[in-house]
Order: sequence, then structure tokens, then C-alpha cells
Amino acid sequence: MTYLVVGSGRMGKAVTYDLINHQKADKVILGDLNLSNSLAVQKEIGSSNIHPVEVDVTKIQDLVSLMDGVDCVISSVVYQFNYFVAKAAVEAAVHYCDLGQNVQVVDKAFGLDVLAKEKEITLIPDGGLAPGMVNIIASHGIKHFDEVDEVQLRVGGLPQYPTPPLNYNITWSVHGLINEYIEKARILRDYKIVDVDSLTEFETLTFPPPFNRMEAFVTSGGTSTLPLTYEGKIRELNYKTIRYLNHGQIMKALIDLGFTDESKMMVDGQEVIPRDLFETLLKARFKQRTEDVVLLKVIVTGKKNGQAVEEAYEVIDYYNKDQEMTALMRTTGFSLAITAGMIAEGKIQKHGVLTQEESIPTDLYIEKLAERGIKVEFKEKIK
Repeated sequence: MTYLVVGSGRMGKAVTYDLINHQKADKVILGDLNLSNSLAVQKEIGSSNIHPVEVDVTKIQDLVSLMDGVDCVISSVVYQFNYFVAKAAVEAAVHYCDLGQNVQVVDKAFGLDVLAKEKEITLIPDGGLAPGMVNIIASHGIKHFDEVDEVQLRVGGLPQYPTPPLNYNITWSVHGLINEYIEKARILRDYKIVDVDSLTEFETLTFPPPFNRMEAFVTSGGTSTLPLTYEGKIRELNYKTIRYLNHGQIMKALIDLGFTDESKMMVDGQEVIPRDLFETLLKARFKQRTEDVVLLKVIVTGKKNGQAVEEAYEVIDYYNKDQEMTALMRTTGFSLAITAGMIAEGKIQKHGVLTQEESIPTDLYIEKLAERGIKVEFKEKIK
């Protein structure tokens, strides 16, 4: 199989690693605006099957030319540019998937559905971890029930060694992190789609030691298309981000004070945008560390054969020193690569722009996670 991976950052590297080492791809074209980034990834992974190229995703015809002979395109660029890559894939009649991360951009991708069907190709946006893995695991559980009452999605990408006062370290994009904290979250409440404020509805939950008691609160983006798919069918469906205790209230205070405002201000004669300054300070104070952990919990409650039942799914994944992959890279990049492989190999044959919950064979997906050392623990209890 031949793949085109657009974007050679941390997640692009993880996708490429999976395609080369787990899926034995014949060829991975790795494109980036900065060729040196792609060359660095090729050197780190150490495979001659990786072909670094320079590409500007805003130049759609260049992208289309690059897709000649490709079985599937994977976009791991910043979410603002996903639509350019998706549009090029449709024009080139090549299968496509991406990391999503923004509701408006994902909604725009679904506007390509008619064209994708005409070209007989499959597009699955908004993959990765959250959204992505957590949504697929949720749909896996939902299928087991006659009636579903509630679905709880909980995910956190966390440092193993948190730094005060936020009890956090930077594990991914600071810009994306702040977006999740300030944008509205799409959920199901009383069977209807509603938008709720992020950094609200705090709760505590437990994981095995050394984590024990953690907090979780509403953030945007994690539910992806689940509310649209299950509106009128599930009473409550929500997503919350997991953090070490007290992180959320501190961040909420900073946001309430205006640290994420994007309007320009004058300070001692200097023009300042509070959010730009805040992001710069976060990057300076909280260095990116490789020793991270991903915590995931999905709880589905409902009825089976007239009996009230709860299914709980849990994933705990750590930084992998042998692979030199953070847990966030493994759970995000490997997850998206699995989806790409399924599309390219014909495991997903429906055409158009598809949701993950309605298209990905969940049993096979969970098996493939296990092959990569990402284990989904399952418990069921009668309520």
C-alpha cells in the first residue's frame, strides 16, 4: 500500500511509524511545508520506504499531483488546513482521513459527501484519540445495548510528572489546548443536541495508582459527530477532559481574567494580544516532556434484555521509550493510521464522508490497538 501523510509533526511521525512498522506499507510519502521536518522523521524512523517531500497544502493542485498512485491520504496538519487536503483528495479521487480537532472544519468536510460518493472514495474526518479512539470505543459499547440511556466519554493526555501550579506540562499544541477550554462543547441532553460552556460541570473520578483521584470537566470537540448520530436515541452523551486535581479551576480563573482574549490591548505603548502572550508564557513555563500518560474511560449505561447494565472501558497508555513515542502520539497517531489502513485495505467499503461510529469495524479496531500494546480493559455490571 502507498500512503500520503501530510504534516510531519509529532502526530505525523506517529502515523508514519505505524504505517511503516506495523502495517508494512510499501511507500509513505511524507509531506511538509518544511522539507527538513520530513527528512528528520525519515532519519528517526530509519526506513527507505519513507519519501520526504515539500508541500504547501494551500496549493491544491500540487497536492492533487502528489496523490497520484496513493491508496489513502492522512492529514496531520493543523486543523485549519484539513479542508484543503480533503478537497484535494476528493479531486484526486483518493481515500482520506484526518485528525480533525475542530467542529466547524469537520462540518465543512461533510459538505464533500456528494462529490466523494461520485468519486467512489471514503473520507473519515476527526480521527485520533479524542475525538477518535474514544468515539470508536463508545460506539462499540453502544452496539451491545437494546436501549442506551447515557454515554460518558473521559480522556486526558497528561504528564507523568505534573508541574505546579497548573499540575500540567505541555503534551501537545498550546493553541489547540486553549481552544478546547474556551469553545462550546456539543453534547446530548434529554435526547437533544445542546451546546454547553467548557470548563464547567466538574466531577472527580478514579484510576488505579499512582493516579487515584482525578478531576474531569467539559471541553469542546471530543464528542465529534456522536451527538448528530444519536440525537433522539440516547438521553445523555457528554465528553470531559481528565486532569490532575485543581487544574481546571485555575485555568478557568485565568480565562475569566481575560488571558485568552484575542483583542489587541495597549500596554505601556506596546500592542499586546493577551492570548498570544498567554500561549507564549505557557510554552516557556511548561516545557514539553516525553514522559506522559493517556487516561481514557468510557461508560455506557442502558438496558439489555430488559435489565439495567453498565459497561465500562478503560485505557491507560504510557510513553514508550523503545519507540521514542509519547502516549499521546501512540494513542492519536496509531489510531488514525489504523483507520487509514482499514480504508486502504477495503475493510471499510462504504463511500462518502463517513462518521467513525457508523463506519469503523470496532472489534477489529480494538484488536489492532492490542497488537500495538494499547489495551482496552472492559468491565460489565448489572445495575
